[in-house]
Amino acid sequence: MLAITPSSGVTGTFENITLKAIDNSDSSNTVSFNITVTDQNLNSVYINFSDGSLAPDPWNNFTFWPTLGTTLSNLYDDNDSLTSISLKRLNGFQGTFVGGMQPGNGKGVYPEVVMRTSIYEGSSKIDSIQITGLKRNLKYNFVFFSSHDDGLKGKTNFAIGTKTVTLDAAYNINTTAQLNSIIPDINGQVIIKVSKGLGEDYAYLNSLIIQSYDSSLKLLAPADLRVTAVTKKTIGLQWADRSFDETGFEIWRTDDSSGPNYSLLKTVASNITSFVDSNLTPAHTYYYTVRAIKTGLQSGFVNAVSATTYAQAIYINFTNLNNAGPPWNNTAALPEPGLKWNNFLDDMGVPSSIGMEETSHFAGLYGAGMVTGNNSGIFPDKVLIDSYGLFTGEVGSMKVTGLGLNKKYDFTFFASSQAGGDVNVAYTVNGRKVVLNASLNTRGTVTLYNVVGDQNGEAVITIAANTNTSQFGLLGALIIQEYDGNNNGIPVPPQALKANPQISQVNKAANTATESSTNNKAVVYPNPFGRDFTLSLSIQKEDDVQVELYSINGKLIFRRNIGHVLQGLYNFKITNDQTVAPGTYILKVIYTKSEQTNQIKILKQ
Repeated sequence: MLAITPSSGVTGTFENITLKAIDNSDSSNTVSFNITVTDQNLNSVYINFSDGSLAPDPWNNFTFWPTLGTTLSNLYDDNDSLTSISLKRLNGFQGTFVGGMQPGNGKGVYPEVVMRTSIYEGSSKIDSIQITGLKRNLKYNFVFFSSHDDGLKGKTNFAIGTKTVTLDAAYNINTTAQLNSIIPDINGQVIIKVSKGLGEDYAYLNSLIIQSYDSSLKLLAPADLRVTAVTKKTIGLQWADRSFDETGFEIWRTDDSSGPNYSLLKTVASNITSFVDSNLTPAHTYYYTVRAIKTGLQSGFVNAVSATTYAQAIYINFTNLNNAGPPWNNTAALPEPGLKWNNFLDDMGVPSSIGMEETSHFAGLYGAGMVTGNNSGIFPDKVLIDSYGLFTGEVGSMKVTGLGLNKKYDFTFFASSQAGGDVNVAYTVNGRKVVLNASLNTRGTVTLYNVVGDQNGEAVITIAANTNTSQFGLLGALIIQEYDGNNNGIPVPPQALKANPQISQVNKAANTATESSTNNKAVVYPNPFGRDFTLSLSIQKEDDVQVELYSINGKLIFRRNIGHVLQGLYNFKITNDQTVAPGTYILKVIYTKSEQTNQIKILKQ
C-alpha cells in the first residue's frame, strides 16, 4: 500500500511521479504516474461528453446522441457520492465528434478518452444545457474543456447569464475556461449556452466540471499549475483561476542556485492565467508556484512545478527544394534509405554532435502541406509544405545519432496535409508513441519527452499512419532539444493555505471554542451543519492534527487524520461517511506533537 500525504493547502496535478521497486535480488521495476490533489473545500462533478467511450471515475459519461431533451440525472461527485445534480439538453447539438487530441505524451489535462470525444455544433445557433439540483446556499464554478486535432477553427463561447468565456479547441490538450462564483436561480438551476465564435467552423464541448463550495468562501487558491512551453531562455506557465474576486496572482520562483526558498517574481492582473518567464539561463532548472491575492488577503499556493531550460536545439526540415533559413537544417534530398546528415547546426549556428540517418524506405516526398502565404503558421511556409511521406500500412524510420550519454532530449514532431479528416501520424521512439493529426495543420505539434539515447548515443524514430483509417504517415519537421536530467525534488511552496478572514469573522458568533489549551484557533461552519462542515484552523506552530467527533455523552462517532500541518491558516472540509443523527456533538481537534486540543460544540441538523 502506498500512502501519499500532500502538504496542506497545496492542490493541483503532479506529473511524472516515478515509483521504483527493488527486490532482494536487485531486480527492479519502475512505473510513472500523475497524481491530482483536490481542494477539500470543493466538491466536483465531472461530466464527459462521449460517443460511447467511457472515462474512468470520477467521470460521469454522457453517451447519448445530443438530441433535444436528453438527460443525465443524479450525477456522482469526485467522492463517489450521489448528488441531486442533473444535466439536460434544451435543444439538440449537431452531433458527437471523435476528433479531439490524443497526443500520448501524458501532458493532457484530462484522460485522453475525455479529450478525444465531444459534442459539436456547426451552425450559428446557440445551444443550451440546463443544470438542475443545485443548492442555493452554495456557489459554483463551471469548468469547460474543448479539443479538436486538425486545422479547423473551433473557438467556442460558453455563457451563463451575463458572463461569457471563450476557449480555442484547436490542438488543445491542457487549457480550460471557467465561469466562477455562479449562484443558481430560485429553482436551483443554471442554463449554459454554447456557441461557436464569429467566423469559426465549429463549437466543441468535450467536458464540463461543476465545482461547488460554501458561499462564504472567497479567494480560492488557483489550481493545476503546469509548464506549457520551454526554450533555452523562456518557460511558459499556466494555471486555473477558481476565484471571482482576486485582484491578481503572485508568481513565485526559485532555482537550483538559490536553494529551496521561493521569492516573488511577478504579480499579474486578475483573470490572467498564464505567464512566460523570460531571459533565463540555458540548461538551468527553475521552480514555480502561484497564489491569488486580494487587498490584505492571500490564497494558498498551487502545486509547485519545475522546468529545465534547454541547452541547445536542433531544427530539421524534411524537404527537397523548399529550404528554410536559419535555424533550420534542411535535408535537401528526396527520401532514400542510407541518407546521412552529420553535425547539424544548433539554433545558434554552431555545429553539434547530432546527426541523422534514414534507415528505411519512404514512399516519397509529400508536397501537399498547408501554406499560409505570409509565414503566419507555427513554422515558415517552406517547413509547412513538404514532408517525407508514407502510405497507410507502411513504416518509415530515422536514426538520430550523436546524442549525449548523460543528456535527455525532447523530440517535437510536425507534419501538414491539405487533406481533411484523419491524417493522424504515429511517431515512436524507444517503444513510446505520440500522435499528431496533420490535416489542415499550420500550428499543431506533438512532443515526446525525456528521450534517452542508447549506449551508442542513438535513438530510432519510426513513422507510420496511426491506424488503418489514417490517410498518410508524414514527417515534415523535427526539433531536438537537449537538457540535463534533473532528479532534484521540487521545493515546497513558501507557506500553505491562508484562510479567509471573512470566514472567521462570519462564524465567530456561531462557534465558540469551549476549551483552548493552546494558542491554536479552531472554528466550524456552518453550525448547525448538515452532511459535512468546514473546519478553519489557525496553527501557531507546525504540528500533526487529527479531529474526533463525540456524542454529548462521550461516544466516539468518527475520527479523521488531517496529517502534518505547517504554521498558518487552513480550511478543511470534514465529510462523514456515517449517518449522524440530529443533536449536539463535541468536535475535538487534537495537536499530537504539542499534546494540546481545541473542543467545539456543534449542532447536527
